[in-house]
Amino acid sequence: MFKLMLLLAITWCAAYSDIQWKRIPNELILFGISLGLLYSNSLKEVGFKVLAILFLFFFGMLGLMGYGDIKLWMVISCFVGFKNSCYIIVIAAILLIFYAAITSWNETKNIVKITVFNVTQRGIIGCLGNKTKIVNQKAYAFAPFVFTSLTIISFYLIEGGI
Repeated sequence: MFKLMLLLAITWCAAYSDIQWKRIPNELILFGISLGLLYSNSLKEVGFKVLAILFLFFFGMLGLMGYGDIKLWMVISCFVGFKNSCYIIVIAAILLIFYAAITSWNETKNIVKITVFNVTQRGIIGCLGNKTKIVNQKAYAFAPFVFTSLTIISFYLIEGGI
């Protein structure tokens, strides 16, 4: 339970920083990763956490998420494991999509329209790797959605013994 409270505090600080300054401090990330690794039960578990961090580092090179968000994902995976961290990130992404659709409806319609057009013209495989500049998209702070997602899923995590 204390471990989960630490993780919630770290993600709350990251969310606050992301809203205020559009960045997540590296010191907070290093602190979180260090604590997550310290809470490991075995050397084998540390190894899996390090593998998850390396995977997320290379995943970050794809440019699908901001580096601060990737690093926050690394922290979360050190605390709850890679599988559970993926659930948290997916729920956060869904929350962000709903928020963006509600707050920027016209932009959302344009993005959907252009995406559907590109998929029908080039197919799904043809769209992969071709980052199309759709419109001047608004940038959103993702860490608040991660914090909200973690808060929602924490009831499940408590049942699992974190």
